[in-house]
Amino acid sequence: VAYVDSLHGAPSALLDYKMALAVIIKLVSTGPKSSFSLKSTKNNSVFWINPKKWAFSKSDDGNEAAEYNFQLRGKDLYAMAITEEITIDIENLAQIALENAREAAPNARITKREYRIVNGNKVIFQQMEGTIQGINFTYLGYYYSNDTGSTQYLTYTATSLVSKYRTKINGFLNGFANKL
Repeated sequence: VAYVDSLHGAPSALLDYKMALAVIIKLVSTGPKSSFSLKSTKNNSVFWINPKKWAFSKSDDGNEAAEYNFQLRGKDLYAMAITEEITIDIENLAQIALENAREAAPNARITKREYRIVNGNKVIFQQMEGTIQGINFTYLGYYYSNDTGSTQYLTYTATSLVSKYRTKINGFLNGFANKL
């Protein structure tokens, strides 16, 4: 699989081995404590969470990109589910996410990207890092699309906190599923 991205202004024709999309397939499933599901009204995505750990709100006004916003209760770990009816190839969806991140943080870059099978769904896991207003941040998320639409299921926090929250991040992301 060949994925090429420009890094720090390098021409995209140059293959940077760090940016090649990993052909590693990781099989993951929802954790046993993710007992509450939120269903998208835009596509068939479902988000299983542990409501004792995660607070959430639904964007009802239609002005926000995210259909749902989340926060690990009392902590500096945040998440969102961006859902659309539009079907977008997942490689393109992940690239669009990087370009959008660069609008806020011109130095945003992908630090990890790989395919995963999450609850039977092929997704791209992508980790991006950048700086906004002097704060180093990291986004970690799943990118998915099928004939009912596209979903970006993302977590974000300060880069210095990622290792502290790694287990919570993985547990949250692995709550991604689809309605049957």
